[in-house]
Amino acid sequence: MDRRRPIKMVCSTDLHVRQEEIQKDRIYNFLAALDQIFDSIRNDLLRMKPIPGIKECFNMVQREAQRQVTMLGKRELGEGSHMAMISKTSISKTTLRAIEDAEKDKLRCSHCNGTRHTKDTYFEIHGKIEKGLFISTA
Repeated sequence: MDRRRPIKMVCSTDLHVRQEEIQKDRIYNFLAALDQIFDSIRNDLLRMKPIPGIKECFNMVQREAQRQVTMLGKRELGEGSHMAMISKTSISKTTLRAIEDAEKDKLRCSHCNGTRHTKDTYFEIHGKIEKGLFISTA
């Protein structure tokens, strides 16, 4: 969805503010779609300042689900129930990909000063993998 509706703004500050608003909307949609058994964790997350990112929220909900299974003896949230919780939210592969892309945008290489990678993952130094074969550039 993010790729189909790119944010067209001139000022980088406005762009940054809008991206933060979009991330918060995703978090609110995720929390609003949770079942009642997650009310306590939802309230805890909403009280946090600042509200954690979508991955952290999802991980905390997942930990709470596991805690309820382990400690409270509730029936296990099997694949069906877990998948229902995930699909009930607006998180899709595209959204997760956008989150990963946003995290990659923060990376900076100390070797070439490029973006979206680090010196440790720079293919010019370490080689690259093509069709399952490692190809060295050295």
